[in-house]
Amino acid sequence: MEITGAVTAGKLLSSALGLFGKGDQAQEATEGRRLETPSIPPGTVPQNSAIRAILAEYDVTDISPRAFSEMTRKLHDAGAVTDEQFQELLLIREDLDLEGVDLDESVNLVDFYLDKLRTLGRSADDFEETGGSVSAGQALSPLAPILRRLQWIEKLAAVQSGPERAGLDALG
Repeated sequence: MEITGAVTAGKLLSSALGLFGKGDQAQEATEGRRLETPSIPPGTVPQNSAIRAILAEYDVTDISPRAFSEMTRKLHDAGAVTDEQFQELLLIREDLDLEGVDLDESVNLVDFYLDKLRTLGRSADDFEETGGSVSAGQALSPLAPILRRLQWIEKLAAVQSGPERAGLDALG
């Protein structure tokens, strides 16, 4: 699961919303617009074994909210993420809290966010079926923060699955 640079929101949404018949609408609505993936400014991620060791301790496909908080704090303390990025990562923990995930309950964060995307897509479909109308732009709006968090998780997973292969630049 490697995501680098910026991806078009439509391409990313096509796979997520394709399950609900909205993939083409998402592509059209976001044509020419870019969804920035989380990135770390060049030079802010020291290429050292300490950060690799931090990431090697965790698996975002099998992690508790407590362990996720610990991992993000360690990454921040080591200088691997900026204050702003740390705040973005804390939103992932907030999502887990809002869903009632126990502090020590193991969760697959990739699946967690894919499920959230599916649920949002079904909500838009239900709204349309009751006589409402949802434009592709409106459908994209609540998905953008979820997609951004999923991108963070995918980047962390890429480094964790093979930090020696992916390198720390996968976070950038």
